[in-house]
Amino acid sequence: MKRHSTTAVTRRNPLIYGTVVVLLRLGLRFLSRTHESISPRLFALQKQGYRFLYIGLHKSLWETSGVQTVLHRNRLPVPYAAMGDNLVRGRFFQAIAKRMGIFLVKRAQGRQGLLESAASLKRELKAHIRAAVDVMIFPEGTRKNIPQFGQHGAFFTTVFEAALELSQEGEKVALVPLNVDYSHVREDREMLGSTARHPRTLHILDSLKMLSHMDDIFVSLGEPILLTDRPWKRKDLAAHCRQACLDLIRILPINIVAWAIYSLLRKNVRDAGSLYQEIEANIMALAPYQNRFRGFDLQSKGLELFRAVAKKRGEFRSWAEKKPEPLALFKLYRDYIGHLIPGDIEPA
Repeated sequence: MKRHSTTAVTRRNPLIYGTVVVLLRLGLRFLSRTHESISPRLFALQKQGYRFLYIGLHKSLWETSGVQTVLHRNRLPVPYAAMGDNLVRGRFFQAIAKRMGIFLVKRAQGRQGLLESAASLKRELKAHIRAAVDVMIFPEGTRKNIPQFGQHGAFFTTVFEAALELSQEGEKVALVPLNVDYSHVREDREMLGSTARHPRTLHILDSLKMLSHMDDIFVSLGEPILLTDRPWKRKDLAAHCRQACLDLIRILPINIVAWAIYSLLRKNVRDAGSLYQEIEANIMALAPYQNRFRGFDLQSKGLELFRAVAKKRGEFRSWAEKKPEPLALFKLYRDYIGHLIPGDIEPA
């Protein structure tokens, strides 16, 4: 008989977890307008005893709590979330995080450190699934690929190697692609204010400073991927899951307007008429993806779309003022849909 790792799974503390769930559900209700799209197959597989490994693109720390809250209110098992240990500093807060249902992934530097971190992550993932605990993880490993490089990063393969080994051992595990789209990424300023070499990360208490209404949030959980459907290799599985997540990205008004403003400012064009025309041209350019449109359609006018965004974001209202523009902010929201923009030649 094969001996399994003895990595322990820290169980949730009912009091801590219950308190957090209440607070998160209140936040979901009063600090956002959350829209959900969940594959019905998840509910069927749950009844068949499958454990879920949720795989997502990473844009905001909100995902590590908000997605769990959506699952909770849809009566699906709430996964443990993987989070970098640099985001929760201090033993006291790390202990609380673990009792909430978070397991910490060691951030490492250097080849040897990365290998040790990957081995530890693999043990943790397998231990949780074997203990009948679902897991949520973001295999890019960072929220900062879009702010720094203009595109989502490759998925590290450790997660998929662990999943394939579990399947080969007879565990009923399904991978669930997920994506969250935001009208307002709450830490957009924090990420853009980071240097490329040493991006500033958030202490768990820093999130309290950013409590504000996040407007429309779209949570999408795609079709589960069964590892028994075909013979997989870990790199192929990682690429397949990444594409499945990209296919879930929705196009929001802020993406269209930010793209238009960014394009005009780079040409030093600042008049309102040009902006409205550019917005409408962008909508038509993305017509092949109109099934992903949220909050607008092919008939939407540039003026109304701009007003809807500018009403909530002051940076957009003052986009044409001759002062140092928040060009990086407009580029950020543009780049969230950059892979869908025809002829996009933005540097990777």
